[in-house]
Amino acid sequence: SGPSGALSDTGFSDLSEVTDGNALDLYVTLGRLEERALLELPQLRTGEGLPPETALVTMVLVEFLHFDITSSEPASGLRPRYDSLLSFGPFELSDAVLEHLATGSIRLELQAFASSVSASYLLGRANLPLATLLECSQQASNPTFGGTLAFASSHDARLQIATVDYKARWRRPILESVQAYTQRHGFAPGKAPHSPKPA
Repeated sequence: SGPSGALSDTGFSDLSEVTDGNALDLYVTLGRLEERALLELPQLRTGEGLPPETALVTMVLVEFLHFDITSSEPASGLRPRYDSLLSFGPFELSDAVLEHLATGSIRLELQAFASSVSASYLLGRANLPLATLLECSQQASNPTFGGTLAFASSHDARLQIATVDYKARWRRPILESVQAYTQRHGFAPGKAPHSPKPA
């Protein structure tokens, strides 16, 4: 499901102010994994039915803009509670960044490993379109918004392997930057008019 309306800002309380530019804070909370995730991990395949849930440990990896990939805390079982705050910043809201926010995505991966083995295994992938974060921010000064991310299986993108709940918030309101962009260009970020094709 997509982002919902006003949410509590639980999880964002200890953040410092950014003095230059902005930052994006992503709070990854509760995961729900399909039972077949237990069978996807090569190290857990015993041939004797399903391995115990506690044998499966997962973490969420997040990629945003040019920042290093960041990971949640690891959590075990089919209902992992990550409760991890991932922050990206500071960055300037340049025209190029605003255009990326209008058209790009945050890329996420769900990595799994057996509790007894260090090698990780890619369970699934998800994308969070940044346009949602841009649009929500134009309806209130700096809302906290969130929803549920659906992770497609790395084996078969048509199959959902897991969902993870999230909340997100800009460290500082971005409405003024979006409005300034629109005044400069005559259109909102990512809404450039298409030039007519020559006849």
